[in-house]
Amino acid sequence: MPFTPPKPIAPTPEDLRGSTVLVVDDERAWRVILETDLRMLGYKVSMAEDADQALEKAQSDQPEVAIIDLMLSSTPLIPFSRRERTTPTLWAT
Repeated sequence: MPFTPPKPIAPTPEDLRGSTVLVVDDERAWRVILETDLRMLGYKVSMAEDADQALEKAQSDQPEVAIIDLMLSSTPLIPFSRRERTTPTLWAT
């Protein structure tokens, strides 16, 4: 099968440029890949490696969106999402 290069990523719309994205993953390699790509697209990036760090970062950085690894090894996602919902500043994220 011949190699097909990936399609170029569309530029970030001006109204989203500078928005903060919280990346939560326990694997450093994925955090770095996502951070690099998101910064190249014009986003600010906040990173956490577990649910506890994610809650702290979400409260301090108030991201517009979060990309969360559903298979976090250290903390199950369900307790994290319950804690997130009980924190008023995070519920809107």
